[in-house]
Amino acid sequence: MSDRQQLETFATVLDCQHFRKAAEILHISPGAVTARVKSLEAAVGVTLLLREPTVTPTHSGEVILRHVMAVRLFEEEAFRLIKRGEFPPVNIAVAVNADSLATWFEPVSWQHAAQHIGLEIIVDDQDHSKHSTSTVA
Repeated sequence: MSDRQQLETFATVLDCQHFRKAAEILHISPGAVTARVKSLEAAVGVTLLLREPTVTPTHSGEVILRHVMAVRLFEEEAFRLIKRGEFPPVNIAVAVNADSLATWFEPVSWQHAAQHIGLEIIVDDQDHSKHSTSTVA
């Protein structure tokens, strides 16, 4: 299993196309850069970088690099939304029998909506929904 430091170090080596330059940017020793990349390669089980004549990713390295870039984009998006105070709703599916829907469930659903939780309400027979929920741990 890889960790975020290994992934970021790997991407920085590729950005700089050099281990020593990556070390300067990351404020760590060149040996630490090498160790992180080797640990990542050991965790994945394949060589990720071709080191000569210049540092370039292998096909597997390209897959890992795309992953790192996607994580960076998701992180940037999350921070941007948080800074603007925008919180997209969380969506969950709930099975509810008709009696509950007609009585107590509506106020509960409005409380969830106020907390940015979107509900997909599935009206179901109580025997079926009871059976389904009893099998979930």
